[in-house]
This record gives sequence, C-alpha cells and structure tokens, in this order.
Amino acid sequence: MKESKVYLLLCIVLLGSTIVALLFGATHYSLSDIANYVFSHESSYSMEKAIFFELRLPRVILTLIVGAILGITGFLLQSLFRNPIIEPGLIGISSGAAFGAALFTVFGSSVTWICLIGSAGSAIFGALLAMTFIVFFASSKGNKGSVVLLLTGIAINALFYSGVGMLTLVARDPQARSITFWNLGSFSGADWNQVVLMLFLFVPGLLLSFLLIRQLEALQLGEEQAFYLGFNPKKIRYSTLILASTMIAIATSFVGVIAFVGLVVPHLSRRLGKGNFSNVLFKCCFLGAIITTLADLLSRLIVSPAEVPLGIVTSLVGVPFFLWLLKQNVSYHD
Repeated sequence: MKESKVYLLLCIVLLGSTIVALLFGATHYSLSDIANYVFSHESSYSMEKAIFFELRLPRVILTLIVGAILGITGFLLQSLFRNPIIEPGLIGISSGAAFGAALFTVFGSSVTWICLIGSAGSAIFGALLAMTFIVFFASSKGNKGSVVLLLTGIAINALFYSGVGMLTLVARDPQARSITFWNLGSFSGADWNQVVLMLFLFVPGLLLSFLLIRQLEALQLGEEQAFYLGFNPKKIRYSTLILASTMIAIATSFVGVIAFVGLVVPHLSRRLGKGNFSNVLFKCCFLGAIITTLADLLSRLIVSPAEVPLGIVTSLVGVPFFLWLLKQNVSYHD
C-alpha cells in the first residue's frame, strides 16, 4: 500500500475514533447535540453541555495526545535497544513514576516537600529518578552498549515496583486503593489544564524525536558502524533515553501507568506499508492516538456508568500480542 493511502486511512480512522469517543460514554450524545454545543451562540446552560465541554472533550483530546506520546516513546526505545519487545514499562520509567505517585499518596500530607510538588510532581520525580539510576549504573565502570542499559533498566524496574509494594502495605485502605487504581491507568481526571500541558510536551517531543531519527537509523547497523559514520553511540543512547523518559514521566504523572500501547504500536506501524524511520514514527503518532482513544472508550462502556481501569483493557489486548511476538520469534527488522 502506498504511503499516501496509508496516511489517508489513518486520518479517516483517527477522525472516526475521535467522533465515536465523543459520542458515547456514561452520557450519550448525538452529532446534532455536539454541533449545537459547538456552533450555537446561545449562552444557555445545561448539565449535558457542561459534561461535554468540561469532561468529555478534554478527556478525548488528552487520550489522543497521550496515545501519540506512548507510540512515539515505544518506537524510540525499540529503535534504541534494537529489540521488538521493549516498552517504557519494562525499563523502569513507568515503575519509577508509580513509586513517586505512591509516595505522595502515603506521605503527601505529612512530608512538606512531597506535599509541595503534588501528585504529578511526585510521579515525574520518581520517573526521572529511575532514569538517573539507569544512566548512572549503565555508564559506571566502563560499561557500554544498549544491552547493559536494558538489563540495568529491568533491575531498576523490579526495585521500584518493590518500593510500590512496600508503600501499598503500609498505606491505609483508601490510599492502597488509590495506588492500585493509579497503577492501572485512567483518564477520569482529565481537564483542560492537563491538555494544555501535554500539548506543550508533545510538540517539542515530536520535533526532537524526528531530529534523532537519522542517528537511530545509523545505530541499527551496529554501534561500531554508527561510530564510523560519524555518530556517537553513547550520545545517541542517552539522548534518546532522556527524551523518552521525560515524555513518559510527564504523561504518566497525569494518567497513571498504561501498559502495552508502547509495545504494540511500533509493530503495527512497521507493518502498514514500507517506509523509513520518519514514516514509521509518524504512523506511531496516529496509531498510538487511535488505540488509546478506543481503549479508553471501551473502558468507559464495559461497566457504564462506572469505569474499568484503562491498563486492564490495554493489557487484555497487549498480552496476546506480546505472546504472539514470542511465538513468531520476531526480530527487530521484521
């Protein structure tokens, strides 16, 4: 399939997914309802209109942005490690954010500095702390290479999830439920402030990702070959890791841990036609937004008006796909 047709198809599916997500939920809307809300100049107030503009619309926009970020970071990390089964949750970034959020939940009311930075700040602190540990231990004693970086990330991931487990044990019942729900991800707290902040993250993050594409393509030939082509493999590793970690840290701080989107999206993107890394990255934006939006819609509809945590929905889809990858013994250059 030609690239132009692929992008046209992705645009149509993205638009359709967005419209369906806006229409359905605990409160259902029709297209005429939405048209009246958006284009009508009447200042009349209604509960349905308030729900649409204050809850539904920012939530759908946030799912699109976060989904695109998950797709981008999944692709960056798989390209960096040259491994098809890498995702942000595997190398300690998400678990670091989970630890930070759990720290705020348990000690936020009693420790001043944790209280000051808030829940989102604590999650960002945890994710960046995990990234710092990964970079420090992977670079110590002359260790080189993406394999050492990956193994260090896996160890840090286990360490921080152990910390989350300990905090869950000492937490009171409401706090423990809050930690568990946050670890499974949800867009239920979406608002316009989060949308604006995520846009300020997404746009420069996307631009920086495209700047790294040529270097990541060179890295696929091997670190020695990349060095002979004039690139610094160590600089590529740390630049990519810092960018991906920062994007995941901020996204996770608002919506919690969302598993498997960063794993599934790059594979689907590589199978939609053929193209260079820039094309695949662009497709990851579309597919990440589509999958996350549809998964969030499903989480709202399964037990409506209650919600199923988003991480459960994405895991139900991601785990079979992960097992299929192992069964196929797929390599990065599939």
